[in-house]
Amino acid sequence: LFPFSPFPQTGHQYAVLTLLGTMPLSRGLPGGRRCSARPPTRALANRSTEQPNLGGSCRGRRADHVRETEHVAGGTRDPATVSSRRSALLALVSSAGFFSVPAIARPPGALAAPVAVTRGATLKSLSGAELASVLTALQDTIPPSKAPVMLRLIFHDGATYRAASKDGGVNGSIQYELDRPESFGLKRGVSVIKQLQSKLPEYSFADLVVLAAAYAVKITNGPDMVSLVRVGRRDATAADPEGRMPEETLSAAGQVKVFAEMGFSTTEMIALLGSHTIGQKGFGGPLEFDNVYYQSLLQRPWEKKDDKMASMIGLASDRVLPDLKETRTVIERFAGDQAAFFREFEGAFVKLSELGCD
Repeated sequence: LFPFSPFPQTGHQYAVLTLLGTMPLSRGLPGGRRCSARPPTRALANRSTEQPNLGGSCRGRRADHVRETEHVAGGTRDPATVSSRRSALLALVSSAGFFSVPAIARPPGALAAPVAVTRGATLKSLSGAELASVLTALQDTIPPSKAPVMLRLIFHDGATYRAASKDGGVNGSIQYELDRPESFGLKRGVSVIKQLQSKLPEYSFADLVVLAAAYAVKITNGPDMVSLVRVGRRDATAADPEGRMPEETLSAAGQVKVFAEMGFSTTEMIALLGSHTIGQKGFGGPLEFDNVYYQSLLQRPWEKKDDKMASMIGLASDRVLPDLKETRTVIERFAGDQAAFFREFEGAFVKLSELGCD
């Protein structure tokens, strides 16, 4: 069903993608396919839109100007006209998720970009009228084919947070980090946020990153979390520290450690990694947010010697998750209970969206 990458998703991934960087990409994903026919996502009518005050201020000041990113033309191409190799490249770029390729050292004498840590605004929930306006803009700007990159964008913006130093987090700094290896392909997501800024100028770049990610989950039949997003973040004026994105070569225990440094429990980590269910990593339908990811982790289809396509499913960091009892227990729970996965994902997503706020 899916045009998987013919290249190993390892530390060589960045070099391969760089070599293929001039290859024209399909603007859409092979769409129209779904692997489940479950009822529409449950309503959140009984859930208050007010969240506990996990913070109140975000780091960084809003930038008056941000550097230009490459323009991405809108629209989608018919997948039937796109070669399997182009689709494979798009699959790698769109669904790289929460992980980075191993860092590439800076040239001798190169200096890291300064980090903006100024604190500011109070977060607040959207009013009914504000929510309606936001949903209209999101619907007009983000087609389902863009959902994977929008969800990936919030992870790359927020995973720089460290609880000990209380810096990084969802502050819009991703727009200054596009030259990093782990940010390959994210210019397309940043371009969408810039389109949203022209329609919703009253919100910061960071606020729009969060709203777009929540909407991406909604339109792929995941939990509806847009109304749970609080706004009022201040944008950073420089990049966050380098070398903080979890690498895809980490063991299960290594991943638990890195996520704990961000302030996440093991259950929250496994819930967030369930976002790998969308995109073209082979975990069910590429535009279907469900619990097939966890079922696949337990089935280990990549071990089928007679199925070359199955060998391309997932990242190395996905495949090792069931190897640790602590993580396997959560995976088994989510594999058998999609509603539990959705509940845990909602809480972890809201927590992720407010990292860097205090």
